[in-house]
Amino acid sequence: MRMANLTRTFVLVGSLSVGVWSCNKSGESNAGTGGTAGHGETGGAGTGSGGNGTGTGGSSTGTGGSSTGTGGSSTGTGGTTTVQPDAFEVDGTWVYLGPSDMPHTLKISNGAMAYADIDGQWSSSWTIKDYDNGLHHFQVVFESGTGTYLPVGQKMSGTYDLNGPILTVQLANGLGSYAPLLSPGSCTEGSAFIPDCRVYVKQ
Repeated sequence: MRMANLTRTFVLVGSLSVGVWSCNKSGESNAGTGGTAGHGETGGAGTGSGGNGTGTGGSSTGTGGSSTGTGGSSTGTGGTTTVQPDAFEVDGTWVYLGPSDMPHTLKISNGAMAYADIDGQWSSSWTIKDYDNGLHHFQVVFESGTGTYLPVGQKMSGTYDLNGPILTVQLANGLGSYAPLLSPGSCTEGSAFIPDCRVYVKQ
C-alpha cells in the first residue's frame, strides 16, 4: 500500500517537474522572439535620414548667393572709356600766298596733307604721323607725288603759326628737330626769303 503511493507521487512530481520546465522554456523562447521582431532602433534611423535631407537644402541656398556676386563684377567692367585726341587745328584747305614758290593749294584732313599745283603740273601726298596743337608742331612722311612736286623730302617736321585765316609753316628735313618760325606772316628777313617757309590763307 505504501509503495504504490510513493510511485504515484514520484510520477506526479516528475510529471509536474517536466511540465513546469516545459512551460518555463516555452515562455522564455516566446519572450525572446518578441523582442527581436520589435527592432525599435530601426525607426530611429529613419528619422535621422530626414535630417540629412534638410541639410542639403541649406547648401543649395548658399550657391545662389555666389552667383549674385559675379553679376556685380560685370557691371564694373562696363565703366571703362577711351579719351579721343583733339583734332588737328589746321585741318582745312589753304591757298599759297608766298613768298617764292609757284601757286598751289594745301589740303589737310583725316591725318593727311596734299599739295597740288594750281595749274595741275605737280602734286604730292603725305601722311601726318604726329601733331601737337599746343606746341604747334607736326610730322609728315611722304607717300606719293607727280611732276616736280613740293615740298621735297621723305620725312619732314613742321612748325606753324595760326593767326586768324593766315597760316605760316616752317619745314625741316627729318623728324629729329623742329625749325624755329622766324617771321610768321611774311617768311622774310629784310629782303631775303626764309628757306622752306610758306604763308597760306584759308580757302
